[in-house]
Amino acid sequence: MSAIEAEDLRASYGDGADAEVLKGISTSIPRGRLTVIVGPNGSGKSTLLMTLARIMAPSGGVVRVEGRDSAGLRGRELARLLALLPQEATAPEGIRVWELVSRGRHPHRGFWQPLGAEDHRAVEEALELTGCRELAQRRMVELSGGQRQRVWIALALAQRSPVLLLDEPTAHLDLSHALDVLDIGVRLTAAGKTVVTVLHDLNLAARYADRIIVVDGGQVVGAGAPTEVITPELVGEVFGVAALVVPDPETGSPLVVPRAQHGPAAVRAAVEAATDIGGAA
Repeated sequence: MSAIEAEDLRASYGDGADAEVLKGISTSIPRGRLTVIVGPNGSGKSTLLMTLARIMAPSGGVVRVEGRDSAGLRGRELARLLALLPQEATAPEGIRVWELVSRGRHPHRGFWQPLGAEDHRAVEEALELTGCRELAQRRMVELSGGQRQRVWIALALAQRSPVLLLDEPTAHLDLSHALDVLDIGVRLTAAGKTVVTVLHDLNLAARYADRIIVVDGGQVVGAGAPTEVITPELVGEVFGVAALVVPDPETGSPLVVPRAQHGPAAVRAAVEAATDIGGAA
């Protein structure tokens, strides 16, 4: 059974056909694997993630999480099955790391109910898994971007939901911190979690994903293992980039190498050619 299944999923930002962002998507997320959603800007990949998480209500179709129709689940029931880290998460002013991560336990407690022993264990485990234990008493404003992102992932992990959705978790991070975040995703799937993340970088997606879903124009145009999906034809058609796709010398995963017309030498040659034409005129 898949962790998440979507059937004929539709979503809109307003009325009319032009406002429809998701246009009948049917796809599945395998349990215990790292799935990456990719696509050009405006393709609907983040909208797909938000709709799977029920942050955005679909205008049509069905989403099943762990075999259950999400439309029939109460908020806390869904939160026990699925945790979401949005793209732009903000922390209350002055909050410390441990307190923020402990808020992931809300789906398991009643209003005003104090944290119990199980809640403390869940928070400590989440901090340990994300390498944030030494940050527990630091304030969020004191942390680097990479540290903050690891703390936000710890917050989602504290929910102890079997499915974790991450919307562009590597955005605004340098390469080292981006790799740290994706390494956490791999460790989580090794421990049995299902992780779904939106990424912009095709090469990082190909290196880390067990499954890639390619979205374009509000529809799934490719899905499968990286070696099946990341091809020169797809990169050209979906992203408008002429590229070679070769095996990564480190991992063997597909490596996208844009052709020279998009490189600095090609740009300089085009400028020089235009200057020569102008001078001749």
